[in-house]
Amino acid sequence: MATPRLILDTNLLVGAAYAPGSSSGRLLAAATAGTVRLIVSPATFAEYRFIVPRAVRRPGGVERVLAALRRAEAVVPTAEENAAARGVSEDPDDDKFLALAAAAGADALLSNDRHLLDVGEYAGVPIRRPGAWTRGEDGI
Repeated sequence: MATPRLILDTNLLVGAAYAPGSSSGRLLAAATAGTVRLIVSPATFAEYRFIVPRAVRRPGGVERVLAALRRAEAVVPTAEENAAARGVSEDPDDDKFLALAAAAGADALLSNDRHLLDVGEYAGVPIRRPGAWTRGEDGI
């Protein structure tokens, strides 16, 4: 079986840093171990680098996130994929994650963000909560 390729919204990385035993935390540990593959774009990586160090105050939390991101696969969405993602979600900050989903053909985009979850699926990529992925719900 191929290694699952996942896009994680920034809120999951922050949550994983605070709660290693949560679904988000288990996903981050799996990414560090190489049993799932995180996919990032320049835009999503820039958001991670800006938000995670400012939001995470738990000792070792930022380091756990960075360890997982070191193994991430980088994908650069095209201008067309970026343009097509504009306005799909109610939150324009989500556009970069949707463009990455289209470019990467990931197995899932995981988030706790209502705006992304309301989209449900984009470019054939299901958008789910991390618990749905870790429990194997929805045929994922």
